Amino acid sequence: MALIGIEGIELKAPIGVSNEEKKYGRQFLVDIFIEIDLNVLEIADDLTKTVDYEKIYNIIHERMSFKANLIETAIAKIYEDVVTLYPTLRMVKIRIKKFGPFANDQIANAFVEEVFHNNK
Repeated sequence: MALIGIEGIELKAPIGVSNEEKKYGRQFLVDIFIEIDLNVLEIADDLTKTVDYEKIYNIIHERMSFKANLIETAIAKIYEDVVTLYPTLRMVKIRIKKFGPFANDQIANAFVEEVFHNNK
């Protein structure tokens, strides 16, 4: 069993309930952790036998570019795409942090984190 993580994907996304957030976007930070059955002694330095970080990054970047009211919506779409690409994953944990969620800057950030267990 291996845990593969990609942390600190910074991007601007049109996610939020206000018209300004949808028009101009907000800054977000995305982390994803993937648990996969992986015997490192058997992969023989072959990318096709593990998770390709670039493909995961591209999914996140694409899904975060769509307008949505909720961070939870983006998390669900990212998970659906990741598990479609890698159906044998055991677990996927996604955290999306929104910087400055209020216009008055009273809160540094807010986040939503979801853990999905895949029983395939």
